[in-house]
Amino acid sequence: MTMAQILPLTGDPTLAEAATAFLNRRDLDAGTLRSYRRTLTRLRTGLGDGVLLTDLTVEKTAVVFTAAWGNAAPRTWNRHRSARWSMTDLAALVERRRENTDATKVIDRHLIEALWQRRDLPLREKALFGLLYESAARSAAILGLDVGNLVLDPAG
Repeated sequence: MTMAQILPLTGDPTLAEAATAFLNRRDLDAGTLRSYRRTLTRLRTGLGDGVLLTDLTVEKTAVVFTAAWGNAAPRTWNRHRSARWSMTDLAALVERRRENTDATKVIDRHLIEALWQRRDLPLREKALFGLLYESAARSAAILGLDVGNLVLDPAG
């Protein structure tokens, strides 16, 4: 399917016209439309409804993307980038970011239970192991906790 079939616009369509035509499509599910609506709303706000699609440039689009999602996770950036909705392919205007795939494996529950059964480990360490396992927190998040504020005495 070509872009002309997806967006039956004639002449020099504006960003607003193209966005409206795209969001009125019936071949996209609700979640996809919701995501595209966010992207297009941000672009329309940043670039203006009256900008012609033929005037969209890498630089103009990148400024809006960086302002909106510059600090976002690569997955979020790429999701917005993938919104192919106009005769000018938006994805071609914005560089794709590398997504880090997490290869971390979950520790087997039996290993954690074996740690909790050990009598040579203090309760404090067992509690830490439990916190780490049950929260699935990253080590950086756990190491960033302010343990000085921990109340160790349950009565205190």
